[in-house]
Amino acid sequence: MRHAHRIWAAALALCALGVSAEARAEGLISYKVKAGDTCKRVARDLYDDPRFYTIIHLYNRKVCALPTALTPGLRLRLPHPDAVRRVRGRVEQLPPEQRPTPEPPQPRPKVVKPRTVTKPAGPDAKITARRNSVEARAPFEQRWTFAQLGQDLWRAWRVNSEDDSSAEVTFNINSARLQVRENTLVIIYGPMTTRLRRQAASAELARGTLTMRLGELAGQPNAASIKTPTAQVDVEGGRTVVGVRKDGTTQVSNHTSKRVEVATRTGRRKRRVRVKPGTGVLIKPNVTPERPKPLPGTPAWTSASPVRVLHLHGKSHVRASWSEAANAALYRFEVSRREDGREIIHAGLVPASVQRLEVQDIPPGTYYVHLSARTREGLEGKPSPPLRVEVRPYTLDALAAPSQSPDALRQAYLAQRKAGSKGGPAAPEQPAKAGGASSGDPARAADKQAAAAPVKALPPITPGAWFKAPEGACTLDDDPKPFTERVFTTPGLHTLRCKDARGEALLPHEVLVHPTRVYPLSYAEGVPVGLVEGRPREVALALSVDAPELVVEAPKGVRVGTPTRHAEGYWTVQLTADKGAELSQPARLLVRHHGLSAPVGELALAPQTIEAGQRRERFLPVFQGGPYVRGDVVGTLSPSGGELERALRFGLRLGLPIGDR
Repeated sequence: MRHAHRIWAAALALCALGVSAEARAEGLISYKVKAGDTCKRVARDLYDDPRFYTIIHLYNRKVCALPTALTPGLRLRLPHPDAVRRVRGRVEQLPPEQRPTPEPPQPRPKVVKPRTVTKPAGPDAKITARRNSVEARAPFEQRWTFAQLGQDLWRAWRVNSEDDSSAEVTFNINSARLQVRENTLVIIYGPMTTRLRRQAASAELARGTLTMRLGELAGQPNAASIKTPTAQVDVEGGRTVVGVRKDGTTQVSNHTSKRVEVATRTGRRKRRVRVKPGTGVLIKPNVTPERPKPLPGTPAWTSASPVRVLHLHGKSHVRASWSEAANAALYRFEVSRREDGREIIHAGLVPASVQRLEVQDIPPGTYYVHLSARTREGLEGKPSPPLRVEVRPYTLDALAAPSQSPDALRQAYLAQRKAGSKGGPAAPEQPAKAGGASSGDPARAADKQAAAAPVKALPPITPGAWFKAPEGACTLDDDPKPFTERVFTTPGLHTLRCKDARGEALLPHEVLVHPTRVYPLSYAEGVPVGLVEGRPREVALALSVDAPELVVEAPKGVRVGTPTRHAEGYWTVQLTADKGAELSQPARLLVRHHGLSAPVGELALAPQTIEAGQRRERFLPVFQGGPYVRGDVVGTLSPSGGELERALRFGLRLGLPIGDR
């Protein structure tokens, strides 16, 4: 083969020398280059042998230096084909030993041009969005660290998201954005050059799902290259979803990308699959890839956009519905802060039998809900147009719970009575003493303290909770009378319906009002409070809420003193029955909040008489299991040990105001 090659090279050289003389006799011809022509193709068409392209180079050195593609419309000066054939025939008729052997051409040094990639100075990418638990790890490091918003990522860095978590990685090379979904591990590779000679952002997807959002840069679509365990996915522009299942299968769903090519290897054979917009493909390990399939249909919202929801006392209830999509086995929804789907705050999957979405307790703001259908194999269809959700804050000031339990308040009341204290305003709180000298970074110590602080739960809504609409008006239950502010008065489940300033209705909001309990401290629960005509009676009680003001509305003929709130959190009020007082009617207890009153309970009243010669110096409750006072002795009545009999023998009357004999 090598000998034949040398003989043919000598023949070509001799032809090239002889053609010059023949060309002077025959003259030159002009050839117009057509689209797709190369030097070898022109030599094959004119001289019946593509290896005669050296003749074309000899006569056209300035315009045809290499056997590459020629510019259409270019004019070439070439020898006449007949002259080339005559010279070729004479050379072939010579014996091999008479054919001149040309000097072998000097080998030119092979120049390998490196791939030119314009790598930006600094990191390859950064984290531009993060939700919940997202970790990052540098190469050769064993410990994962909590990913920070705006954190720089270099080559071979890893980003991992946990359950109900997501992140967004933006590359510096072309601003390509990769949305990292839940339970996803991605490895950053940085810039590279694809088969189409485009600079692309590259990464490796070990598990989970990535959503690529590629815009345009300088009029050209951005490119990204994602490596998976079974394929190499090259994407240009638009939106494409790439996922890796637990068995290693790669899922590619092209929504709007201009070009998506999937390269895979089956044994020793390489295959490339072109995925058009609106189609998807599955690449299984060691299996020849199938042809791309159409993606499932796009679900359509049946709820009108925007959906307006009120946010009340930390609660909001977003409800929306959609129509069924073709070939859908699952639906995926994403609630984001941006219309383009970025900054996701909540995402999830629901079966195809469910066509209603309910999202609760999201903070006030404007959100967008995207919905897409998925097949059983995991191919994901194009998402629906975003449903705009407006969560508007409405004011509700609920009454907080007391700081102490009813038993603790009862003991505090008894201790004050024993000491002869009459109570008073709350004492000022003493500043807490420092636990020790702080060391280290003050900012870090503050962060640790804030992280260790428990989240304060909102108190339940009880009668007296104050509501105010920032705009428009509202109605409650079946009452058509609108209002802008009010207090809730009746325990139970209520429906609040509001409209904004433009008259647009918000979704109805259900409010559960819990009842307020009244704990007796100076009288028995379930037993009327006895009042002696003309004698003041101090009544001590505690509420299940920390009311700013207590109002007692007594029946006719009963004088009510000013209720006093003690430092421990309980209330005392003096009741005096005049002659002819209507003690068959109870006294109403109300709490006043923001100038509005709401009933919280009642005090049953009963007349009480004093026999002649009896001394009544002390009035305290006496009931089974409760405290009693006899003289300076404080005890507890219980059904065992005969204490109840001894107390009654001493002159104590169960459930009635008592004193010492």
